[in-house]
Amino acid sequence: LFLCACSSENGGTPGSSSNMSMPGVGNGVKQADIAMSVEGHRVSRRAISEYVITNTTLEAIRDVIVYSKVSAMVTERLFEEGDIIKEGDVLVRLHDDEIVNSLEQTRISLAQAEVSVRQAEVNADLSTAEFERVKSLFNQQLISQQEYDQSEITSRSDSLTLENARQQLEAAKSRLTAAEIQLAYTTVKSPISGVVTSRLINVGDRVSANQQLLTIQEFPPLWARIYIPEKSIPKIKMGQQARLVMETYPDHDFTGSIKLLSPTVESESGTLKVTIEVTRETQLLRPGMFGTVYIATDTHDNAVV
Repeated sequence: LFLCACSSENGGTPGSSSNMSMPGVGNGVKQADIAMSVEGHRVSRRAISEYVITNTTLEAIRDVIVYSKVSAMVTERLFEEGDIIKEGDVLVRLHDDEIVNSLEQTRISLAQAEVSVRQAEVNADLSTAEFERVKSLFNQQLISQQEYDQSEITSRSDSLTLENARQQLEAAKSRLTAAEIQLAYTTVKSPISGVVTSRLINVGDRVSANQQLLTIQEFPPLWARIYIPEKSIPKIKMGQQARLVMETYPDHDFTGSIKLLSPTVESESGTLKVTIEVTRETQLLRPGMFGTVYIATDTHDNAVV
């Protein structure tokens, strides 16, 4: 090889000059003699696919904010961020002395209303019986019209008093129910099963009605929402498999399947929202992680690659 590289096309001696040399190349080296790097690969046959590829951020399937329904002081907090909780678990206890006092007063009012009803019933029964007696005497023309009218008015008045007492009793029952509900609100329970993702209060804080206390997210599984071009809609269907590569774990593939397809296409972007359900594997995946979704839309079997 050394002799060929150094010989001239005319059969000259090694080291002789040549007019065919390339610019920038030493004298005596021709264009056809320059070495090129070549890499070889063994071909094989396997299935290859076409993909819809887009980015996504993982989400919890439910994200619930727990609010306080009463104004009170936090006396006990039974959770911390990251705790796994079940539906119905007690999360927070609030100071309830004022509400208990209000409840007791309402119960006393209810008892008084019940007594008033019984008194009104007795008076109404007496008035009714008296009116029937007076009516009988009036029919026999033994009493005057004035006495008859007076007895009738008294009977009607006592009946109205009884009706009013019964309404007052129902109102007292409603107030008692409301007070019991207010007392129940001092014990805050979890509305769902999930993981506490944020804590917004401490023991000793005074919270007001409708103030946020904590956030609970339900997962696994996780959801990945993506938007695909309108032209790819015929290639997508419910239950179709998807592959996810998360930025945190670039060497690990995660699997999912299409769970929801939006019934409408967004007119401004010309895209369809697709929701993918992702299985949370070995606690690696968390809501908020960013990654890439691959959905195979067409597969060619036994292709040379």
